[in-house]
Amino acid sequence: MKVLIWLLVSVFSYGQSLAEAYNIFEENGKIGLKDTDGHVLIPPAYDALGWSEGPFSVVDQVTGYKSAGRWGIIDLTNHAVTEAEFTGLLPAEGNLIIAYKRSAGSSRYLAGCLDTSGQEVIPFQYDGLTINSLMGIVYVRSGDQYKYGLIDLHNRPVIPIEYRQIQFLGSQRYAVENHTGQFALFNESGKSLTGFIFDDISRFRNKYAVVYQQQYQGIIDQNGLLRINPSFTAIELEDDGSARGRREHQWTILDAGNKTLREIHFDSIISLDDNLFGIRKGSGYALVNDQFTALCPEKFSSIGTFTNHRAIISRNGRYGMIGSDGRMLIGPEYLSLRQEADVVIARLPADQWVLLDPQGNRLSVKSYGRIEPYTGKYFVVKNQQYYGVMNTGGTEIISCVYDSILQYAYGKMVVQFHGEFGIIDLQGNWLVAPSPHRQLLIAADRFIQQRGSTRYLKSLDGIVIYFTENPVTVSGDFLEETTSSGGVWKIDLDGRIVSRQLPPAEAFEAIFSETEGLRGIKKDGRFGFVDNLGRLRIANRYEGIRPFREGLAAIKILGKWGFLNHDEKLVIQPVHDEVSSFDNGMAIAMQKGLYGLIDKKGDVILPIRYESISLLPSGRFELQNGNLKGLADTDGRLIFAPKFAAITDLNNGYVIVGREGKYGLASVRGLSTIPMIYDHILYDKYGDRYLALRQSKWEDIR
Repeated sequence: MKVLIWLLVSVFSYGQSLAEAYNIFEENGKIGLKDTDGHVLIPPAYDALGWSEGPFSVVDQVTGYKSAGRWGIIDLTNHAVTEAEFTGLLPAEGNLIIAYKRSAGSSRYLAGCLDTSGQEVIPFQYDGLTINSLMGIVYVRSGDQYKYGLIDLHNRPVIPIEYRQIQFLGSQRYAVENHTGQFALFNESGKSLTGFIFDDISRFRNKYAVVYQQQYQGIIDQNGLLRINPSFTAIELEDDGSARGRREHQWTILDAGNKTLREIHFDSIISLDDNLFGIRKGSGYALVNDQFTALCPEKFSSIGTFTNHRAIISRNGRYGMIGSDGRMLIGPEYLSLRQEADVVIARLPADQWVLLDPQGNRLSVKSYGRIEPYTGKYFVVKNQQYYGVMNTGGTEIISCVYDSILQYAYGKMVVQFHGEFGIIDLQGNWLVAPSPHRQLLIAADRFIQQRGSTRYLKSLDGIVIYFTENPVTVSGDFLEETTSSGGVWKIDLDGRIVSRQLPPAEAFEAIFSETEGLRGIKKDGRFGFVDNLGRLRIANRYEGIRPFREGLAAIKILGKWGFLNHDEKLVIQPVHDEVSSFDNGMAIAMQKGLYGLIDKKGDVILPIRYESISLLPSGRFELQNGNLKGLADTDGRLIFAPKFAAITDLNNGYVIVGREGKYGLASVRGLSTIPMIYDHILYDKYGDRYLALRQSKWEDIR
């Protein structure tokens, strides 16, 4: 089998960019490369071509190739520039390639830099490396922290490797963070242009950058001179050198009766958990309690919601974890983090994953190419293209030797091994020997095996209990087999047929799912209902039907919809152009393009005069005419006619309403409680209070 993938590739050659199209193709599970005329440049002999991360590209007539789980550099004449000895390869600037290699006798992965001829430009002695403007930002692990520095392409230090973070800002400038969390501006020669006086520094735009200080923003030039003192909450730089700024927003904390509880000044507020918030004031988010007191001196690019009193945070593209008391549990040093069970899965460079405890201590001895989501018992892990199992303590309890792990159930696993399928226990012992036939565990001692068109119910000791060529589904402790005649048999796990749902007494064009003991059918282009024995209970005389719900089913006669009961008594006359099923005794009905609500007698509860009606999770109904929205209660009584641009039902007796960009609060009785004078309103369900925003205005400042 051959698969062609058409890719448009940018080819970089010593700073000169050329556009050229290549075709990656697959043959017998291996990858090769052709030119646009179909000539094979690289034969299909590799696991992958391109780079360990990101899209395929060609750099200076070379690209990456993957073989036996490792990466190397290959040119377009199929000459291996390097051996496949790297755990990761990424293109950098010009003819430079960042590479990762496993340290000898260690699980540590080190970064270095090669050129496209395979020559080592920067030695493999760093935990991480990025290249900007032909300078390298490097970092090394020191204890439980990383230290950053700047080097040139001869591996000579420009800025000592002793800082908490270094960011490239453009214009040959760098933001350097010390270990107290303060930033200074450095140039490409390693000279400090300012002291460590800033909380953060943005990238330069037209020779200017935004600086952050004490939660406020100002403007600095390339020489480190302050042009605008930090006194604004937000600043936007323009390409022409102009800028505008905005002072901090005002938030008023209110109760439902419009009583002011407090006023605070922040850019934005996000609710994170019971009595915990993220507030943004200046350069990032701070974690605060319900009194908006900071729980941690540090600020972050993002703070996630709390799970088990822990939340994922990010800063400068790296992720860590913080506790609900504000303690930093894991510093922001990983490419990504996710919480699973009571442990943390962390991503390292070269796309390797490890298991940590909630304090950041490493649990897994190995690094893995993949750690799949927690099953409730363990993690499926992938190492060198093969799969195994790791427990929550980081121990690999089943070695990574399987092609795939297809199912975990009842303390057992269905696995694929050397292309065949079998079942093992959590000690890796074979319970069902590998065979070419797929299997599915359905009980602790039962599985289904598929051989051709036949499905076998078998015990783990290989005894065939039941077999059929009919479709089979698993429903609890039973199998449901659909016979060729349309009947449904229910079979227990010992192979006994415990019930038979007979097929219809006659052939039908369509049979629908059962609701309230009846199944819809179609015959001769008309619709009706049969019972579980296949007997016709409601004649096929209708143009359309809906399933039964709350004792009634919608039917269509002469292009109009009404409702009948189980005895085929017409309860609601067919006078509607469209109807919904009943819910809590009401249905949405449409006539002449407008909607209303009817009850189970057919009486109109809410007049049919709205362009749309939607049932909300609270049980109330949102009404709409044009772009305006209204609200009806759970009994269909009108609360608000459509007069608002937005309505948010809080399901606490109140709704947030908005019109012309302003927001307020109203009760579900229709009374306004907080006037519509705010730019935004958030509901704090934990404190049962409302956070109302008044935005400050932008002003020209340069």
